[in-house]
Amino acid sequence: MVLTSFQTEDHEIITTLAKIDKETHTNYILRSYYPDFENNRVVYKDYDITFNTNDKIEPIYAKHFQLSLSESIFPVFNENVTIRSFFYDAKKEAVIIDLSDNFVAELNAGSGLESLIIQSIVNTVGFNFGVDKVVITLDGKHYESGHFLLEEGDYFSTHYGNAVPFE
Repeated sequence: MVLTSFQTEDHEIITTLAKIDKETHTNYILRSYYPDFENNRVVYKDYDITFNTNDKIEPIYAKHFQLSLSESIFPVFNENVTIRSFFYDAKKEAVIIDLSDNFVAELNAGSGLESLIIQSIVNTVGFNFGVDKVVITLDGKHYESGHFLLEEGDYFSTHYGNAVPFE
């Protein structure tokens, strides 16, 4: 953030960045969730991520969604799927994650596995962005597969009850 402005009846308060340090980084803990189809649950793992100034977050999240933690823990999606963008909708208090439109075709899963994959995406985004509601879109269009359909105003909710740490 470079500048914020707050207006009261009598005053305007402006906060500006004191200096710009180029090529700096910060460490961030990314919690990523994965489907454990065999046990009908999701597992999570925390990663220490180095985040540099002006890094895009989409490739970082995609890289971790593509990881396979073990033979029984599936990746969330494969390398053919991309995260196009993240957007915070303040009015809905939800984060929108826009995936490439090939997500469903690449998924090629029954309703049980698809449900766990969606829950993995929703929990990952919800946990890391601090929201309970996540909207998944495919190339800007509402999420639709043979098992799920999101319409205008619909969203997925985080659910951590069946999540356990990966060991």
